[in-house]
Amino acid sequence: MTDGDPLYFDLQGEPEGDITGYFESYAIATLGTMKGSFIAPFDGLHGWYSKNTSPKAVAIQLIVNGHYQIVGLKS
Repeated sequence: MTDGDPLYFDLQGEPEGDITGYFESYAIATLGTMKGSFIAPFDGLHGWYSKNTSPKAVAIQLIVNGHYQIVGLKS
């Protein structure tokens, strides 16, 4: 959920051990809010790419539960 303008995002995953650069996108949208559940179909890194396409700053609130580990930014 954002505090205003919609945000472009891509929920995606990369299979554990893959070195080809492959990733699978599960949801690609530009929204101000989204609710749902997600069960990763394979082991590996899963996360969100987001891009603010508005001229205003956007704050994001991400609420998660379940089994996960925060990895941080991937470069």
